Amino acid sequence: MNTETVGTTTQEKPLQKKYLPAILFLAEKMAEADKRLDKKERILIRQLADAANMSNFHHDKDFLKLNEDKACQKLDNERARKAALVVLSLVLKADGLRRPEEFKYFRHVRNKLQADPISVPTELTAHKEEALKYFC
Repeated sequence: MNTETVGTTTQEKPLQKKYLPAILFLAEKMAEADKRLDKKERILIRQLADAANMSNFHHDKDFLKLNEDKACQKLDNERARKAALVVLSLVLKADGLRRPEEFKYFRHVRNKLQADPISVPTELTAHKEEALKYFC
């Protein structure tokens, strides 16, 4: 595991930057899954990108080359796949009008990643803090 001990607590290090464009790409697709623009979803994605100093991720050459299959392939380890699911579930939670299309997209990506189910905090702020640990 990629951790470091600080005092008496152990903190996980952020993911390597190479995984973040793929996660942000999938987060954007998650936000678009219901064919409508939700401001809260967009703000969360922007905050995650900003936390990783990737404010211009839409212009990143790695981001521009991605499609869903390539994004999933880039997430080549368990921790990166878990981070993606934490972020996707955060985007889903931020949408006050969660629609079946969004749940379907989440399950689709989880199956494509061949990832185990995850547990996340119930409260939005705590969930966001967990997601941010992967970015900064």
